[in-house]
Amino acid sequence: MPKPVASDVAIERESRMDAINYQSVAKDGLKQAQIKLMKLHSVYSQLDHNDFGIFIKCDQPILLEKILM
Repeated sequence: MPKPVASDVAIERESRMDAINYQSVAKDGLKQAQIKLMKLHSVYSQLDHNDFGIFIKCDQPILLEKILM
């Protein structure tokens, strides 16, 4: 990942805008990864419960894909 460009460094406007846009996309990707990691930690902490992976209302198994959404 490129380092931030100081505002006093002379570069073209498009290059600076590209750098800002890339940084924004990278931050969003990191935020999404952090959210997914928090969800995985939550699921992992519940694995020892007897009712993990079972719908409470209908007592049917929950697909793993739904658990990790």
